[in-house]
Amino acid sequence: MTEVLADAKDHGDGLRVPPGALANLIGLVRGGTVSHQAAKRVFAEVAERGGEPRNVAEALGVMQVADTGVLASWVGEVLAAHAPEVARYKNGETKLAQFLLGQVMKVSRGKADPKLAQRVLEEKLAS
Repeated sequence: MTEVLADAKDHGDGLRVPPGALANLIGLVRGGTVSHQAAKRVFAEVAERGGEPRNVAEALGVMQVADTGVLASWVGEVLAAHAPEVARYKNGETKLAQFLLGQVMKVSRGKADPKLAQRVLEEKLAS
């Protein structure tokens, strides 16, 4: 909403993104397909050049990955690379879960669905 209002203010109080496209973008965020940060980029692109938000998000490469197989692969990679931290986590330093999740996000270049990645990480750490 902040982005929409700021854009409207900067452009003579007019909406540069049609209401239908804006609704589609909001649906992508609510559905977890794009993050809030990515939605800002998609909104700016749609405002400047037009297009369907889903297609723009795909073209920008900001669609979140919700495939548990892909997420499990990234989690596995992180756990293997950070064995000392995993051992400390299993010995009670549960705050390291956030560090490990951050590493998953880094490996995925921000494309992992954070909530699903956290769930996959927790499952792997529990096994």
